[in-house]
Amino acid sequence: PDIISVSPAVRQLSVADSIKILDELLVAYNEDSFQAKLSDFKKSFIDGKRSIKQYNVLLAEVVPEAQLKVLPKWGFEATSAGMMEMYKAFKSSESAAEAAE
Repeated sequence: PDIISVSPAVRQLSVADSIKILDELLVAYNEDSFQAKLSDFKKSFIDGKRSIKQYNVLLAEVVPEAQLKVLPKWGFEATSAGMMEMYKAFKSSESAAEAAE
């Protein structure tokens, strides 16, 4: 039998939809409840309770709270995989817009 390689389709968003998603994420990240959690998170590093080397890894545990309000609405999982899928869709939209010019 023949072997067929299939790569997953990259979802494409319009530039307008990409901007809407980013605007919604910005609103979610600026909500008082998220900012309070982020502040506590940062303080744990400043106070030496956590190693700064772990900042990016542990930040991934804080950020999904805000993303959960936005990503599923646009068909993405509120996970790091969903964020990567969203970034790829942004990039795909950017490439399509450049090709159209």
